[in-house]
Amino acid sequence: MHSMQMCAGKPADSVFENHGSTCEPPLSPLCFRNITNHMIYCEWNANTTESNVTYKVVFDIGKGYLKESCEVGTSCVTLNEDEVILNRPVDVWVEARVGNSSCQSNKKSVTLHHTVKYDVPRNVSMSWLKGDLILGWTAAQDHPALAEVRFRVHERLAETWETRMANTSLINSTYQMTVENLLKHTAYQIQIRHRSIRVLNPLWSDWSPVVTVPAELHQQPVVSIETKVVNGSRKLRLTWMVSR
Repeated sequence: MHSMQMCAGKPADSVFENHGSTCEPPLSPLCFRNITNHMIYCEWNANTTESNVTYKVVFDIGKGYLKESCEVGTSCVTLNEDEVILNRPVDVWVEARVGNSSCQSNKKSVTLHHTVKYDVPRNVSMSWLKGDLILGWTAAQDHPALAEVRFRVHERLAETWETRMANTSLINSTYQMTVENLLKHTAYQIQIRHRSIRVLNPLWSDWSPVVTVPAELHQQPVVSIETKVVNGSRKLRLTWMVSR
């Protein structure tokens, strides 16, 4: 967590000028609430390959006052919810400094109460039911969400992802979504992202890590077991028929 400081006497519409050619202005920040830990996150594209740049996120809280984060050298900073204004639009921008050179992004207006981004879907589970893939993961809130799943055949990784979108169901603190009409006897790779349906400006979460889903078994396989002793160790060989 980064500390905050109040800066008085600095006009809200002041311009942080570029004092040198080595400072590339970062892009405007994307700021949002995380409802899990009640923190405000701001992310932005640094727009430079310089490694010794420090950044400062600045919120215009009105009446000639600005609230700034401490200086950080990364493109992500966290703030406490109670340190910024949530219920009305505020301007926010990023200031960058490289040595004696400084510059800033364009200002961006945001109402943080309405702007929410969920964490990446966690604890993803999967099961098959008559050709439909049922996905589950830990719920971000105690109400359903909008989810998007993208998938591709495991043996065709060069192909583009196919996507499906639907509102989830909520069962015992778990989001659940069904992907219908997939190919039989086929393994897939999948990723999931989700977003709130209760705020005015929901943001998509990042995609979950890629998960491989084995093909559905349409009947219980008949397994043959062959044992053989080799150099004092017993080896087992399992064989079964693949149904088509």
